[in-house]
Amino acid sequence: MLSHGAIITGLLWGSIVAFIIDADLRKAMFFSFFAFFLSLFGLIHAEQIGLSFSPITIGYLCLTVLIGFFHWKQPSQQSLDHI
Repeated sequence: MLSHGAIITGLLWGSIVAFIIDADLRKAMFFSFFAFFLSLFGLIHAEQIGLSFSPITIGYLCLTVLIGFFHWKQPSQQSLDHI
């Protein structure tokens, strides 16, 4: 199941990890949501195109929410400039 769309999946995961390392959580959240969207419609991780609420799809949604939470809790750059 994980091999379908492996190139696209690798690119998405590479982008998500790179943006997390760079502390650009907004972009990481965008790419995670994009992976959720592609997985939801069966373009990655699915045997055929169609709606798919697989555990992988739910995992991408959870990852998006988790990154969004950390983005929300991250101190803003403006407050760090005053230190």
